[in-house]
Amino acid sequence: MKIPAPCMLLVGLFALAAAGSASAAPMKTVVPSALVLDAASHPAAEHPWPSLASAPSAALLAHDDRYRHDERWHDHRDDWRREQPDLLNGNLGRAANPLQDIRRSHALMAAMDRVFHDLHRQGLLLLANVADAGGARLVERQGSKAVATSSAAVAWSHGYQDGDKLPLALLAGTVESMARVLNVPLTVDIEGGYSDAPEQVAKVVETVIAAGAVGINIEDGTHPPEQLLRKLDAARNAASQRGVDLFINVRSDVYLKHLLPAEQRLEELLRRATQYAAGGANGLFAAGVVEPGEIATLCREVTLPVNLLWRAGLPSSAELQRLGVRRLSAGSSIAEFLYGAMSGLTQRFLENGQLDTSGLKAHSYAELNALMATKADNT
Repeated sequence: MKIPAPCMLLVGLFALAAAGSASAAPMKTVVPSALVLDAASHPAAEHPWPSLASAPSAALLAHDDRYRHDERWHDHRDDWRREQPDLLNGNLGRAANPLQDIRRSHALMAAMDRVFHDLHRQGLLLLANVADAGGARLVERQGSKAVATSSAAVAWSHGYQDGDKLPLALLAGTVESMARVLNVPLTVDIEGGYSDAPEQVAKVVETVIAAGAVGINIEDGTHPPEQLLRKLDAARNAASQRGVDLFINVRSDVYLKHLLPAEQRLEELLRRATQYAAGGANGLFAAGVVEPGEIATLCREVTLPVNLLWRAGLPSSAELQRLGVRRLSAGSSIAEFLYGAMSGLTQRFLENGQLDTSGLKAHSYAELNALMATKADNT
């Protein structure tokens, strides 16, 4: 029997729950009714398109308590209804591809991208990055206001290393599967754009937008900022042609990759932030910054919303919000724990046939990335 990728996530969550104290309240399992309806009533072999109940649409948003009192969602929902009367009335046969029509409708994408932009204007947006549709659905059900991918977690889930190695077709399929089950905005980490050529980066951006994303992360890595500026321009043009106000979150790796001596990093990051803001970025992902004084300086000097990457020793979320941080990402840390938990569980099960959850620990990023290497990667 082939085990679907989302099971990997569920195994890790089972391990996390079972490892808690015996006195803790049992975890309540919520089975999304839309998924049950779709699985029971619409076998894939008989119905090539899922039921409307399982689609990520404004029709579902209308029945979601979290959005009922938000005037913006009501306005965008009504726009969407005017665009898609046949779909809402159940006349799925009148559209060549109902699922794509729902996911890619202009009004729905406009609603998603406006809300995602708004989420960066006040408060602290917490993003527990995921790898697959099952994880995306679970995170949304936990109350997340948006869903973000981890490029490393997505790559590992397909057996690839992180680092611009994932085939675009697999990325597109992953994003589409997430968009199918979500009622909140989806943002996708596209690493360095999977190419050094701006025109290829534009194709990647077009692909993830068509799949249902309204935001991206794109990083400068070890390259000079001028290269990312060219990619940024290509990405913005690609999004504009699709009529989407794409939220482009630029990750600068000055700190994460130790590009300069410690005493020079803040000045360089501020310089790059100014360039990226002028180039059309919507947010600055200052991955690797953890010191409160430097965080405060960034938030004060940078005109873009500041996004940080979770790290041990980072100030509390309340303190980060006080300092002016607008977004905090888990990155690959959740996936690292889940793979470590899965490794521990499977090892003990293969040794003695028991699911022993004691002593579970995370794998490191380096261990997981090395595990996914192939002979071709090492040549």
